[in-house]
Amino acid sequence: MPRQRLETEYQALRGSLIEFRVEIGGLPALPERPIDYEGWFQDVKKRIEMRSEKRTLIEHVEMAKRFNELHSQWLQLAHTNYELSRVNARASVEDAKIKLELKEIEVEMEKLDAQLSQLRESKLAKPRQTSEEERLRGVFHRAETIATLNRIQKEEIARHSDDPDVQDIITRIADAERERIVEGRK
Repeated sequence: MPRQRLETEYQALRGSLIEFRVEIGGLPALPERPIDYEGWFQDVKKRIEMRSEKRTLIEHVEMAKRFNELHSQWLQLAHTNYELSRVNARASVEDAKIKLELKEIEVEMEKLDAQLSQLRESKLAKPRQTSEEERLRGVFHRAETIATLNRIQKEEIARHSDDPDVQDIITRIADAERERIVEGRK
């Protein structure tokens, strides 16, 4: 039940209560807020019970019946209002959960994008290093003496002075080739 319809029904109930108040007479003024009606109904019930001693039984039963109908109508509207507030609260919780899940997905997507960029960068860098590494292995493998190997190592390190990763590869290859020369392997 939309809020606007609920408000319309509260206004209709208020009109009926005003008529009831005029009809019975001597009842307290209606509260401004619907939430305060419960206390009003309790007060009116006590007043009706006190008046019943002065009225006929038929008048009392009719008045009590009308009162009970109005009180029941108010209770139904209050219950509907409560249920609507619960639905809205649940919807707010669900909205918050959805927003959280979307944020988690967004963060995960950012992480995946970063990983993808990193992989692409490393893939682009590796082929150059791999082919460079193969070239260096060939150059160092042709060296037959340690002196030649040391000269090639110095030249290659100087040539790649701006790339410490390639310099590390040069040193690693030179060390392996040095062992090969010392052991006398081909």
